[in-house]
Amino acid sequence: GSQHVNAGEISNKGFELLVRGEPWRTDRHGLELSFNVATNDNEVESLGDVTDENFVSAGSMMRHQIGYPVASWFGRRLVSAVMNPDGSIESALCDNGAGSTVSCDEAPHVFLGGQVPDVEGGFNATLTLFDRFRIFGQMDFKTGFHKLDGNYRVRCVLFRLCHENWFPTEHTAQQVALAHLGLQSGMV
Repeated sequence: GSQHVNAGEISNKGFELLVRGEPWRTDRHGLELSFNVATNDNEVESLGDVTDENFVSAGSMMRHQIGYPVASWFGRRLVSAVMNPDGSIESALCDNGAGSTVSCDEAPHVFLGGQVPDVEGGFNATLTLFDRFRIFGQMDFKTGFHKLDGNYRVRCVLFRLCHENWFPTEHTAQQVALAHLGLQSGMV
């Protein structure tokens, strides 16, 4: 079996701000507004004596790795692909983690992004009518994080149910390679 332990050290910095007000109020009506924003910047600094490696697996493609955000995504990143006229992939090159490329078959897992948002927040509004009815609305946002599409990976890579798999010549070589190999895109 395995045993969970508290080990290592994480640096975590950020702030949170909330502004709330009631710009309109009568005996029977009112409007309440609020806005909040929060930042989070974390980094794994040590893993203690848990491993000889500089990372601990946190799930499929996720790692707690020294020098990176908590539970970061790591995987092979596609840089370029060449497709034959019949739609098969002739070659696929991936990021080698050192500023160059290597065959995707030999490519190491590289940092793809953190899964915890750098900035998140929201806006709320509550309108009270006739002192009996309340209408509430909320809008939130998150930015500065990477989310892997597990649905795409299962549908396209495992079950081969994507359009790219059946009609490869209607897509770019990069799109076909991503669908066939289950890689992440390095192209912007």
